[in-house]
Amino acid sequence: MKASHHGWRAVVVTVAVGLAASVTASADAPLPAPSQLEVAAYASTSRISSQLAESRLLAQARIPALVSAARAALGASFGGVWVDNGADDRITLGVVSSDDSSGISAQVATSAQKVIAEAGLDGVVDVSPVPRSEAFVTALQAKLDEELVSVNAGASVTIDAEPDVKSAKVRLSVPPAATVAQQEFLRSAQHRFGDAVALGPESTPLIREVPVAADA
Repeated sequence: MKASHHGWRAVVVTVAVGLAASVTASADAPLPAPSQLEVAAYASTSRISSQLAESRLLAQARIPALVSAARAALGASFGGVWVDNGADDRITLGVVSSDDSSGISAQVATSAQKVIAEAGLDGVVDVSPVPRSEAFVTALQAKLDEELVSVNAGASVTIDAEPDVKSAKVRLSVPPAATVAQQEFLRSAQHRFGDAVALGPESTPLIREVPVAADA
């Protein structure tokens, strides 16, 4: 049986999978209260009070609504949403920087803040510039996944392509004993796609990726 090289992915976790998965895309929908077990586990892991843990879980439960609304409102400027445990589990909305590298345009920034407010997340979401859109990263991952079908053929450990939301890159795992085909693929991917592709484990702070609810 072939192994998938997921060692570096083990640290990428989702705090509120069960909670967020049960929330509709409406910010007005009543939020299910996290269970005492969820709150206690999160509080213990994050070393915070139960009250703060519950507050963060409730905010994270609104992430699917934020993602759905941001995709629609920001279009090609939408860069994804993540929870960063290097910043007290702050929810972050990524927005593509302006072409002139001056940061996020005023119009897009205004739209982002409006989406955040409508999702009921005023004051708990940061807006951060990213170099590429979610759509670009998703399309690149799909292309690399297609190529990897043949590249990984016969290999005992596969190369995996995963989105790195915060850096807006596709991250490729590096097998400990890559085949010739795999080595050539890794070199080619870096040459063809530049810094849109990264190799190996993500750098700290680690990103707790959030589940994306299917748009209605």
